[in-house]
Amino acid sequence: MRPEHIAYALSFIAFMVNALYVSYPDEFVNLLGGQSILHGGIPYKDFFDHHMPFAWYSSAVLLLFSFGSYVLFRLWWAGAAWATLWLVGRFIKNRSKELHGYYLWFVVVYPLVAMYYWLHLFLADSLGFLFISVLLWLFLAQTFAAQRTSMKTLYVFSFLIFLLLFSSMTYILLAGMFYVWLLYLLYREQAKPMHYLRLCAVCAAPYVIYALYLLVSNSWHEFYIANVVYNTKLYISIPNYTKGNFFNPVKFALTVIYNFHQEYLPLLSMIKHIDLYTPMGPLFAFASFLLVAFAFYKNPLLGILLFLLLSFSAPRSTISDLGETKYQAGGFIAIGLVSAFFVLWARKQLEIRDELVAILTKVFLVVLLLETIFFSLVMAKYTYERWYLRYTQAMPGINDKSPTADVIDGVLRDRNASYWVGPYEPHHQFFVTEARLPGRYVSLLPQFREDTYFSNGFIEQFETAKPEVIIFKHLASIFNTPSEVFGAFFLEWMDGNYVRMRDIPGIKLERSPESFEMMNDVYLREDIQDELLQRFIQEGYVSISQ
Repeated sequence: MRPEHIAYALSFIAFMVNALYVSYPDEFVNLLGGQSILHGGIPYKDFFDHHMPFAWYSSAVLLLFSFGSYVLFRLWWAGAAWATLWLVGRFIKNRSKELHGYYLWFVVVYPLVAMYYWLHLFLADSLGFLFISVLLWLFLAQTFAAQRTSMKTLYVFSFLIFLLLFSSMTYILLAGMFYVWLLYLLYREQAKPMHYLRLCAVCAAPYVIYALYLLVSNSWHEFYIANVVYNTKLYISIPNYTKGNFFNPVKFALTVIYNFHQEYLPLLSMIKHIDLYTPMGPLFAFASFLLVAFAFYKNPLLGILLFLLLSFSAPRSTISDLGETKYQAGGFIAIGLVSAFFVLWARKQLEIRDELVAILTKVFLVVLLLETIFFSLVMAKYTYERWYLRYTQAMPGINDKSPTADVIDGVLRDRNASYWVGPYEPHHQFFVTEARLPGRYVSLLPQFREDTYFSNGFIEQFETAKPEVIIFKHLASIFNTPSEVFGAFFLEWMDGNYVRMRDIPGIKLERSPESFEMMNDVYLREDIQDELLQRFIQEGYVSISQ
C-alpha cells in the first residue's frame, strides 16, 4: 500500500471515529432548516435563522440518506468532508507531487484538529473552516506550483468562494480577498479584457441566480431582515466597533483588522517559548506569519493580499486563547494549519544569498517543523483520549434519543397536532416525529425582545396556529440572560391562552424527563386543557389527587 493510500485511510478512520463525538444544539438548527426544505418550506419565509442557507441545503441532501438518524447524518457529513479533501488532493497532485506529500500530512491532521475545536460538528463555522482550508490550498498550489491557469480552474475557484459566503456571511471580507486573488491569477496569464469580463460574469452568476430565486419565491424581504438587519442591528458585537445610523463596511473592515492585530502580534511573540505541549495558538500565528513573509518574498502585491486575508480570518472571535471548542476562530485556525504544511514545502523555492538571513530562515523553519510535529502528536493524543473515554463509556457519544421528543410524541400521538419547545431546544425538536412546529420561529432568541418585527412575528405564529402543548424552560438562559427576562413578552401572551401544569388543581407529579421540569415548564392550551391533561395522565407523567 502506497503512503498516499495510508494517509487517506487514516484520515477517513479519524473522520468516522470523531463523527461520534459530542453533539451541539446549533447543529440541529441547520438540520431543522434541512427538514423544512424537504417538506417544501422556503428558507427565511417558512424557517427563520440569521445565517446563510448553504448548511440547510446541504443538510437536506444528507438527511435524504439518513432516514431520520442524527448519528447517520453525522457519519455522512464526515464522509462528505473527507471526500472534499480527497478531491482537492487530486488537484494538488496534478500540480506538484512533492507538494501533495505535505498535503497528505495535512489531510491526516485535519480531522484531529476539527474535533479539538468542535469543527467536526455540522455548523456554518465548520463549513467555513472546510472551504477556507480548501480554497487556500487550491490558490497556493495554483499560484506557486502550477505553470498556467486555465479559465475553467478560475471558474471552479469562484464557485467555491461563493459556497464559502453561502455558508457564512462572517467571512465576506475574507472572501473578497479570494476574489482579488482570482484577478491576480488571471492577470498573471496576461489575459485580455474579455477574459476579465467572463470571470466577473461567472463570479456574479450564482449570486444573481439566488437573488432571482429570492424574488420569485417572495422571500427577499425575509432574507434581508435575517442576514442584514438582524445581524447588523441586533447580533453583531465587535469590540471597538461603534454602531452608527447606518452600517459602515469600511469602518467595520478597519475595526476587524485593528482587533485582529491587537491579539495576533502578542500571540506571534509567544513562539519564543517554543511550547511543544500546547503549541496551537503560537504555531498558527508563526506559520501564517511565515506564509505572508514568503508571499512578500515572491511578490509584494501577493504579500499584501495574504496579509489582508489573514487579517480578516477571525472577525467575530478572539485568537489570544485558542483552547478546546474555539470553533468561531475556524478561519484563523484554517489559515494557520494550511500555512504550517505549505511553508515547509515552500522553503525549497527560497533563494537567499545573504548569509545572516539564510541562517535566520533555517532557524525559523526548524522551529516550525518542531512545533508542527508536536502539534500533530498533541492532536493525536487528544483524539485517542476522547475515543477511549467513549469506548469505556466514561463519556457518552452521540445518539438518536431525546426525552423531550418522547414526551411530545407520546402525548400528541394520533393527532394532527402542533407543539413548541424553547426557548432554544432544536436538539429536541429534531427528534419529534408526530407533531409539527407552529411556524418559522423554531427558537426564541434574546434579540427578539429588542425589535417589534421579531417579537410581533414570533407571537403571530402562535396566534395563527396555537400549539396544543408548549414547553418553556424557565431556568434556561442564552448569552447569560435568563429566559424569563428575554421571553417575558411571550410568557405574558401565554397568560390567558395556556394553563401551566403546576397551576392545575390537584395535580401531582409522577415522573419527569431530565431535559425539563414537567410541573414548571409545561403549558396546555386552555380550550382543550382537560383532553391534554388526560394524555399526560395516561402516559404516567402526572396524576390528579381525589
